[in-house]
Amino acid sequence: MKRLNKSLYLLPILLFPILVHAEKIDATTLLSILQNKEVHFIVPWDADGNNDLLCVLTLKRESAPNTLPTRVMTIYKKKDTQLNEIYEFLTPDFPVNIYQMGESCSRLFTAWTGGSAHHFNVFAYSEGRIVKVLEISSKLMPEFAIDKSGNEIILVTQLAWKENKKTGGKEQVPDSTNIYKWNGKEYMKIKVVPWKSRFEFLRVLAN
Repeated sequence: MKRLNKSLYLLPILLFPILVHAEKIDATTLLSILQNKEVHFIVPWDADGNNDLLCVLTLKRESAPNTLPTRVMTIYKKKDTQLNEIYEFLTPDFPVNIYQMGESCSRLFTAWTGGSAHHFNVFAYSEGRIVKVLEISSKLMPEFAIDKSGNEIILVTQLAWKENKKTGGKEQVPDSTNIYKWNGKEYMKIKVVPWKSRFEFLRVLAN
């Protein structure tokens, strides 16, 4: 973890894949999911301090030839050994990472890649339901920080074509950074800054 100053930190991204292959049937317990679905991720999510949500990413292979498989991210609410489905997110994109963004009462960050860009979706648990609170994309992975109040800040950098003075050709380089901050309900875009100045602006946010 890289410390920027006394109250601002950059948070690392960790990857924890779990691979299981099996047949598909309906499942209401974790054991039956593991036995009967092709599971890529299992991520516990303490969204409200009760530690009772479980995110399971499975692969649904299509029967039609030359068709991309569908990734199905299902969120369950745990009750003893039973799992009750409360949300489902489908995408053809390849999963890069899924993890909760804090120790408890946190959001769930998901990263996917497809085509020529990464796609990022952040989910929150509010009033008993799952809500998507941020949807963004970039060719680069985002950077994360927290302010002195513990609110997450997400930095999403966009590339631009610039001339390479050495070669005379053009290349894509980091250009501008969109800065989003959690306000208790959503991640609000608060600033677009030059990529080279993004950490200077973070120091302002921290004070």
